[in-house]
Amino acid sequence: MWEDLKERFAQGNGPRVFEIHKAISSLTQDQCNVSAYFTKLKSLWDELNNYRSFPACSCGALKILIDNKQHENVMQFLMGLNDSFPNVRAQILMMEPLPAINKAFSLASLSSTSSQTSLSFAQPTLPSQSTGITAPASEASSSSTPHQAVAVTSQFMSDTGAADHMVYSLSSFTSITYAIHGNSSTNFPLSQVLSYSLLSPNYKSFVFNASTIHEPSTYNEASKSPHWCEVMTAEITALETNQTWFLTSLPPGKTPIGCKWVYKVKLRSNGTLERYKARLVAKGYNQQEGFDYFETFSLVAKFVIIRSLLAIAAVKGWVLYQLDVNNAFLHGILDEEVYMTLPSGFHSKGEPYPSDTVCKLQKSLYGLKQASRQWFSKFSNTLLHHGFVQSKADYSLFTKQQGSCFIALLVYVDDILIASNDAEAVAQLKSYLDSQFKLKDLGPVRYFLGLEIARSSKGISIS
Repeated sequence: MWEDLKERFAQGNGPRVFEIHKAISSLTQDQCNVSAYFTKLKSLWDELNNYRSFPACSCGALKILIDNKQHENVMQFLMGLNDSFPNVRAQILMMEPLPAINKAFSLASLSSTSSQTSLSFAQPTLPSQSTGITAPASEASSSSTPHQAVAVTSQFMSDTGAADHMVYSLSSFTSITYAIHGNSSTNFPLSQVLSYSLLSPNYKSFVFNASTIHEPSTYNEASKSPHWCEVMTAEITALETNQTWFLTSLPPGKTPIGCKWVYKVKLRSNGTLERYKARLVAKGYNQQEGFDYFETFSLVAKFVIIRSLLAIAAVKGWVLYQLDVNNAFLHGILDEEVYMTLPSGFHSKGEPYPSDTVCKLQKSLYGLKQASRQWFSKFSNTLLHHGFVQSKADYSLFTKQQGSCFIALLVYVDDILIASNDAEAVAQLKSYLDSQFKLKDLGPVRYFLGLEIARSSKGISIS
C-alpha cells in the first residue's frame, strides 16, 4: 500500500534544488557584513546538502569529492564578496591547496574587522607621519589609476602589530615599488601620480631597502649565500636541541611528508637590516586524515572578547601587556606517528645517511595540520597547572584570582594579551611563561591582531 501511495503522490525535490542553486548563484555580500553574508550562504549550502546523498566509500574517492565541493564553496564565497576585499581574495586564491571554507571565512572576517588606516590622496597617513604618498590634484581627479594604486599600496603600508612588521614580504613589496617607478611597457606608470618626496627619511630608507634586498625562493638559490647557510644551520640546530625529531628508517607501509625552507628578511623601522630568517616548514598538505593527523581545530580569541577586555581594562585602570611566543608551534607534543623526509642540505652534516632515513617527528613543526591545535593544548595545560581557570564563554580566555590580585590572559595562536590590576604579578607571570616557552616581551600593548591601541589618562582608543 505504501509503495502504491508513494508512486501516486511522491514529488521530486528538483524545484526546490533549482531554487537553492539559483539563490546561491545570485547571492552577493551587497550591504551585509561578511558574517551575515557567510551565514546566508552557509544556510543555503546546508539545505542543499539535505537533498544530496553520498555513498559509503573506503577508496578515498568520497574525500576527493568532498574536497572538490569545499573548493567550489570557497569560489562561490569569494565571488560574492564586495570589491573592497581584493587583497584577501587574492591571498586565498594564491593558497595551495585552497583552504577550507571556514578558514576562508575567517581570513575575510579578520580582514574586515581589522581594516587598517589606508593611504588616501586627501588625507594620507603613515606611521609617525601626517603626510605620505600623494598625487597631483589634476591627475587624481581625472583618473581612477591613482586610487587603484593606493588600494594596492595600502596593503603594504600598514602595521600588522604584534611583531612590528611593516610588510608582508619583501618580494611582494619589490613588485609594488617596481610598479611605482614604472617601465617602458607600462602605459600609465605609477611614478606619474605617486611620489616619495613627502616620506620621512627613515621611512624612505625602509622603502628602498625593502625593494633591493632579495629573498630566495628555493634552497638551491639560498645555499649560494653564506648568510642564508648560516641561518639554516642555526634553524636545524635549534630544532635538534628542541628534540623535534629523531632519525630512523622508514617503517614499511608508512609514507613520509616532505618539507621546504621559507626565507624572510626582517628590517628595522628605519630600513636597516635586522636579520635573515630561515624556517623549515612541513608540507602538511600531504598528510592524510586518520593516518598522521586526526583533529585540527584550534581555539582563537574572539574579537568581541578582545574589545570587552580592553573596555574593562580602561574602566578599571588595569595594566595591559603583550607577549609573543617565539616558535610557538614547535612546543606542541605530537600524539600521531608522523614521518618527514630529511631537510634539504641535511646530508651535508657528517656522513651520508641511508636512502630510507627519515625524521620521526616528536614535536610539532610549522606546516603540520595539527600544529596549531597541539600548541594550544600545550599552552593551555601550562596555564591551568599555574592556577588559571579557562573561561567557558571563550576558551582562549584564562583568568586567575589570588586575593585582591586579578589577571586575565587572552591568547590568539602565539599572540598573548595580559590585563591585570597588579603589575608585579604580571612580571612574575612573564618570568614563569618565559621559563616554559621563549617569549618576546613587547611591553604595553600598542598593536594587537591589527588593532592599533592608544592609551591615555582619559581611556583607550582603538583604530
